[in-house]
Amino acid sequence: MNNWDCLVIGGGASGFFCAINILQSKPSAKVLILEKTNKTLSKVRISGGGRCNVTHDISDPKKMSTHYPRGAQLMKKQLKQFGVIETIDWFNNAGITLVAEEDGRMFPMSNKSETIAAFFEEEYRKLGGVLHLKAEVINITPNDEGYSISCQNSSYLSKSVVLAVGGIAKKRIEPLLPHSIDIKETLPSLFSMKIYDIELTSLSGISIPNSRVKVAGREWYAGPLLITHWGLSGPSILKMSAFDAEYLHQLQYQSEILVDWTGGLNEGKYLSIFSDYAESSMKSIQNERLFNIPQRLWEYILMKSEIDFKLKFRDLSKLKRNKLMESLMRMPFTTNGKTTFKEEFVTCGGVSVNELKANYELKHLKNTYAIGEVINVDGVTGGFNFQNAWTSAYVAGQSIAQKIS
Repeated sequence: MNNWDCLVIGGGASGFFCAINILQSKPSAKVLILEKTNKTLSKVRISGGGRCNVTHDISDPKKMSTHYPRGAQLMKKQLKQFGVIETIDWFNNAGITLVAEEDGRMFPMSNKSETIAAFFEEEYRKLGGVLHLKAEVINITPNDEGYSISCQNSSYLSKSVVLAVGGIAKKRIEPLLPHSIDIKETLPSLFSMKIYDIELTSLSGISIPNSRVKVAGREWYAGPLLITHWGLSGPSILKMSAFDAEYLHQLQYQSEILVDWTGGLNEGKYLSIFSDYAESSMKSIQNERLFNIPQRLWEYILMKSEIDFKLKFRDLSKLKRNKLMESLMRMPFTTNGKTTFKEEFVTCGGVSVNELKANYELKHLKNTYAIGEVINVDGVTGGFNFQNAWTSAYVAGQSIAQKIS
């Protein structure tokens, strides 16, 4: 049976980052990562289309925290310890320059996620860290020295344990722990919406830079919108799916959503624009698009509004004018399920933040920490989920390093 200062369960982003930071702070520490598969850092390698969206260029912790549907208060506090600026500096010191794109997402200058993954693996090895693959943990048992960790064919002793197992189901986390704690059911958090509408999906590839979407009766979410061959996607849909993840799950992803193709124009402004067109336009309504809406989408909106393409704006009845306004500002769609956004799969749920101390140690399990996606903290797309991994892993890692004699 091996003796360790810290045993990290999970060879993903948060697990490696935590282990590396422990060893950088305490070079003499004996650290072991147990990974149940035969690969490490799989999500890092596929994230951002293989580019790895490391973080988002928002330095203010308060503003950054608003991008977390769950765990915002925790992130606002913890980002003051290790936030975006500290993350950029950490990677820069590692020889990895992060570059911000126009929308604020930050990637390694190489534009390759392998840059991050390869550095983590090599740095951990150079610092003396040990990695065991195909080592799925069965249970964790407290003892006088700390904990006994059992796998299928091996056992370990460790003074501290870090749960960095990702967004796994509640029923898979509970058997590992020797003490019952509050764990929220794990649910999908970032996803696109399936919509069975042949006319809509035939417009696959069309994007609207400024749109708003919402689940009927809920909040609006703004951002670019993309029509796909299965329905609707893009940042506005993904933001909606994150903030309304639990509600949409309750509805079994069968709901009505509304799309505002104008991006949030108020009705007064809309009527003013419409009036100007009605007075001056001599073209048919088919050839006089409002709000720079792409031609094929404009024709789809007219069709849904039951408007004759040959009519001019001034020829529309009040009823048809109102119908067009509704179609432009609140077009309804019925969703028929969800689909994963690209290769990314983010979850909400996991270990309740109320179970955590400020250093991510579990309140009722001394020297056991929970970090990354295993805790009930999740962000919208754009580097926010990786920032949660870096922040929680760093804070926990520093706490563990300070306890190692």
